[in-house]
Amino acid sequence: PGGAADADGRLQAGDQLLRVDGQSLIGITQERAADYLVRTGPVVSLEVAKQGAIYHGLATLLQQPSPVIQR
Repeated sequence: PGGAADADGRLQAGDQLLRVDGQSLIGITQERAADYLVRTGPVVSLEVAKQGAIYHGLATLLQQPSPVIQR
């Protein structure tokens, strides 16, 4: 909450990000996807499957709290 995507309002819970600035997010780890997202410039191109996560049966997973990673 409070970020650029939240302020824009077009991304919703359950949407699936497919590409960020032309880089595919399919089949990569969440950590690698996050790395792509933090390296974007001031203008970002996203390819999104609206409600794609729900379609692929990930809705229950999305409702769970994020795991805490100990390093």
